Amino acid sequence: MLNFSRFNDLASHRQIEVLVVQSNPVDTLLTVEAFHAAGLTTGLTCVTEGEDALSYVAREGKYAHAVVPGSSFWTYHNHEFPD
Repeated sequence: MLNFSRFNDLASHRQIEVLVVQSNPVDTLLTVEAFHAAGLTTGLTCVTEGEDALSYVAREGKYAHAVVPGSSFWTYHNHEFPD
């Protein structure tokens, strides 16, 4: 069993914004469940496309008002990168 106590202590002191970039919906679900088990129930944003991830981080287009994440997890398996 994973020990999330250190993460829980950190999450309780400040809001953590995390961007998850995952092309596989099953892996996205598992990632979200792991974050919820660690106590992170807000501040988690998931996108499925690399282009959306870049727009999110740059706060462009539909992500213009997004909160800049403190961490991001990229497990995107499509090797085509946007121009």
